[in-house]
Amino acid sequence: MKKLSIIIAILTLLAFSFGNLALQNGYDLFQKALAKERGEGNLEEAIVLYKKVVEEAKDKSLAAKAQLRIGICYEKLGKQEAQKAYQKVIDNYPNQLETVKVAREKLTGLLRTQTLIKKGDRGLRIRHLATGKPDDEFGSGEVSPDGRYITYFDYDVWAMAVHEIATGKKRILKSKIKENEPEGESWSFTWSPDGKAIICSWWQGPNRVWDEEQVSDWHWADLRILRIDGSAQRRLFHSEGYDDVYPMDWSSDGRQVLTAFYGGNSEGNKMGLISVEDGSVRVLKTINYLWGNMEFSPDDQYIVYDFLPGKEYYRRDISILSVDGKIDIPLVLHPAHDSLLGWSPDGKYILFLSDRTGTNDLWIIPVKNGKPVEKPELIKKGLGKIYVAGMTQDGSLYYSYQEQMEDIYIVEMEQSTGKIKKGPEKMVLSQEGSNSWPQYSPDGKSIVCVQGGGIMAGQVETSLCVRSLETGTERLFPLRTKALFPRWSPDGLFIYFTAYVRINTDIMDLVVGNPYRTEIHRLELKTGQISKAWRVWPEEPEEKHFGYLFAGISPDGKSYYFVKFDEKNKLCQLIVRDSETGTEKELFRMNGRIPFRFSLSPNGRWFAVVGRKKERTLRILSTTGGQSRELHRFETKGGHPTMLDWTPDSKFIIFSKRIDSSKSGVSGWGLYRISVDGGDPQSLGINMTYISEITVHPSGKQLAFCSYGPEWKKSELWVMENFLPKEKTKKKSRSN
Repeated sequence: MKKLSIIIAILTLLAFSFGNLALQNGYDLFQKALAKERGEGNLEEAIVLYKKVVEEAKDKSLAAKAQLRIGICYEKLGKQEAQKAYQKVIDNYPNQLETVKVAREKLTGLLRTQTLIKKGDRGLRIRHLATGKPDDEFGSGEVSPDGRYITYFDYDVWAMAVHEIATGKKRILKSKIKENEPEGESWSFTWSPDGKAIICSWWQGPNRVWDEEQVSDWHWADLRILRIDGSAQRRLFHSEGYDDVYPMDWSSDGRQVLTAFYGGNSEGNKMGLISVEDGSVRVLKTINYLWGNMEFSPDDQYIVYDFLPGKEYYRRDISILSVDGKIDIPLVLHPAHDSLLGWSPDGKYILFLSDRTGTNDLWIIPVKNGKPVEKPELIKKGLGKIYVAGMTQDGSLYYSYQEQMEDIYIVEMEQSTGKIKKGPEKMVLSQEGSNSWPQYSPDGKSIVCVQGGGIMAGQVETSLCVRSLETGTERLFPLRTKALFPRWSPDGLFIYFTAYVRINTDIMDLVVGNPYRTEIHRLELKTGQISKAWRVWPEEPEEKHFGYLFAGISPDGKSYYFVKFDEKNKLCQLIVRDSETGTEKELFRMNGRIPFRFSLSPNGRWFAVVGRKKERTLRILSTTGGQSRELHRFETKGGHPTMLDWTPDSKFIIFSKRIDSSKSGVSGWGLYRISVDGGDPQSLGINMTYISEITVHPSGKQLAFCSYGPEWKKSELWVMENFLPKEKTKKKSRSN
């Protein structure tokens, strides 16, 4: 009996060993397949190896991942087998939840493109080319003339990268001319006609991103030519006379760069040509509003551009300008938003996106000798929110999706300990994907949020949505402005908010915080009437460097608080205003041109404030004035602001902070709680992509915040081929 037990034990051990060996072999084979796919770009051989893993692997998790990779390889090759491969993941491995989730997302993307390809498209094909890593922002990229590469800004290393579409390989481009020159960043780029170089704006300054003490030293008036093989970098243009300089297109003969010049010491924004040989500038046109996209015609005789006909920067029109300046005529004039894509390769058509039908559609208009010859024609309807990377010489259109959904998340917690009991869970609202700035009402029965208004989506108009937490009903109040920082009046009858009223139309004003008129508006909930509470923006031209953010109302309703930031003098101030007399008093100031974040305590006695330096200090100060007191000092990477709110008893501050991935192994933003008496902050155990605008429920048992969710959605690169009739797809002639 003893011998039998020993034999069984030996056989069991051998079986276990062979099982481990098979498991190890399966993982080794998977890694070889991965190397073929990603390292060599040999997708066909990778598929063969992945299929072998699926057939032989005992580990269901590994087999599911291999089956998923098969689908991804087929999709990169543009083959229909991709759909079947993804479906096999869903059908054969239902318990592998994360892998199935990715397969469903991939399958949904394929089915979405199939719905776009309808009868009558005459061979139109839409293909998925690549899915970026979290730091691969294809939405900021431009495709090379031959369609081999796409450039984009790599946020992980904060530098420009070139992605080889077929293999997935990437390289970081060298931007410095001299190794000992100040730190800088490359941005806004366009390819040379031979596809061997790019020209980019060089964001030169003593540091990287969003350090409020140094941001004022940045300028964008440096253009550099970068060779993609890393050689022969050189400066093309340098000037202190402009705030921003963007290269828009490179002429087909390689001799000139079409450039947009903004602000600085000159009046208006300029379109000009920079000589590649000697860097000299020839100004073609000046306008008061924002330039959009610009592009040379294939024969370099004309320039098509979109622009803002008025102060609503999200409604563009399109015109054509001859390079000699003799012809400048409107091409597309329409109340809708029309944004330029560029010329067809033969120069006979101009492509643009328009929302005139209610969806984002692709249109063309025929042109000859710089003039329109027919009316615009609809080519493809319902493209959705895309970021165009450009057209290649064979007439293919490259674009990307990155559907980040900004929504409100709810967390339930214990009031006494701050321990999270449930969540975060996304709040169900009638509109999803563009909800921000939540604030609970004083009685805790409602919540207000801002809907719409994505800066990069070109939206400026927003709405206030007030949702009853008892019944789930919503009231929507459309605005004619962009709204931020909504705050309830103490009696809950009004909502005050910061309203941004445009005085110019430069989209970068919204991004970097340059001036525009700021007013404090008030919504009366009973009537729905919106009016100006008071105007804090000085009308005089010399005061245009001021801006304001609404900060709150005292519990007795007698004091209003706002932050005033002075661009010219690089100063931010917290101001209290007497509601009856209109007199104002400074409570706190901080040097720097980027406003600090703030939160008024429920008892009206304290303000919590924190700046936006790399090293940040959370402090509190009395609403009656005096010295501030430091509570917590910490470092954070990047420029995203720290958000704040108080617990109902005014004894704790809830704040957001970037999680230290070097210690925790995870990245993102978390929530923390700190006592007003000081001490170490307490982590609430939440990890999100980012956290914006925290609000604590009056009961202290719940809090809400805005985020893109627990994980970043990756950007996807797509190509649309054969979407024009054959006679419209002749190759664009370019000289090397």
